[in-house]
Amino acid sequence: MSLNENLDTFNIVCSFSDNPKYDFGIYAKGYRKAAKSLSDKLYTQNSYADYEGYPIVFLYRHAFELNLKNIIYSSIRLLRLKNREAISDSKFYNSHNLNTLAKAGAAILTTLFKNDLALNNEVEDMLSIASDYSDLDSNSFSYRYPIDTNGDYSTKKNQIINITSLTKSMEGLLDSIEAINFGLDIETDKEEKIFEILSNFSDN
Repeated sequence: MSLNENLDTFNIVCSFSDNPKYDFGIYAKGYRKAAKSLSDKLYTQNSYADYEGYPIVFLYRHAFELNLKNIIYSSIRLLRLKNREAISDSKFYNSHNLNTLAKAGAAILTTLFKNDLALNNEVEDMLSIASDYSDLDSNSFSYRYPIDTNGDYSTKKNQIINITSLTKSMEGLLDSIEAINFGLDIETDKEEKIFEILSNFSDN
């Protein structure tokens, strides 16, 4: 049987949207769900091996990174609509640094929504967890490989992570970030409608 032989209806589709820059949130949902499923499974076992937790740590980190990139690209798209000018979003394509991404996302969000106190608290939480996660895995290398590009340990020696604390913290954070992303989509829809209305008037 070939790797992708069509034997049943269990198919997935990828790269189907008009602009893949705005698909980070969709990908993030998949990695978050996988992390939570593995974490839940771990709790049902009487015992487990350390390596069973490695994918959980990586998957939550990747879901976080993808959500941060979604905030950045969605926010820049919204800023373009509001300001009617081109703003570059090309510098974040290859970055895996959570601190860099979180700071960029925080700066844009606080610019867009200056007086939203609840959002400011969520942004502070986002920055704090980005810093904590970066201490565990600075550039998405740890928990995927045992060594880094220099052949050294990919984590600190004998690094310990509590899966319960990690799961609780990340589920709370990702709930907040998904709500932010949903809010950005609503604001973008409003701006697009306003732009369409103004365009129709200018054509008449």
